[in-house]
Amino acid sequence: MILPKFSVRQDNDRVYVTIHVAHVRTTSIELDIDGDQLKFSASPYYLRLTFPGKVVEDEDSNAKFDAGTGDILVTLSKQTPGEHFENLDLLTSLLATRREQAN
Repeated sequence: MILPKFSVRQDNDRVYVTIHVAHVRTTSIELDIDGDQLKFSASPYYLRLTFPGKVVEDEDSNAKFDAGTGDILVTLSKQTPGEHFENLDLLTSLLATRREQAN
């Protein structure tokens, strides 16, 4: 599997993940949200992010694919609106598993 380029940002109520994938079929895209984790796959790409707080899928959450740029913008709501997620700019900490973050 290939780790895609990605970036993460936030506002008071949401987390935004931009994932750059070139030449994928939209039918092969899979997203899974589980508490503090986002799992994305679209062959040959795979990405698992572990956030410092919990996110939820609700009516404000969505994913949009821009075929022109190859970017997928995933919008997730924070479980606790107003919570600030620390260190979203430290991409290696986002890539760590739950077990690795616990150590």
